[in-house]
Amino acid sequence: MAACYREEDDAEGALELLSESEAVFSRLGARHPGAFAARFEAIGAARAELLRRSGLEDLPGQDRARVLQGGSTP
Repeated sequence: MAACYREEDDAEGALELLSESEAVFSRLGARHPGAFAARFEAIGAARAELLRRSGLEDLPGQDRARVLQGGSTP
């Protein structure tokens, strides 16, 4: 689904979905250590790639959110 958001140039939507997915797989990983590690890592890699392609990888979270919502960095 995150790829669909990216195709629609909705980086904010993609990041939100990836954050939700990370939270779910983090909880699952706590209950079942190792069982979901690969999926959790894949989500992190997808997030990093999205941020890299968007040129936002080095911005702090608040600044990144502001840019994604159409604002500028301080």
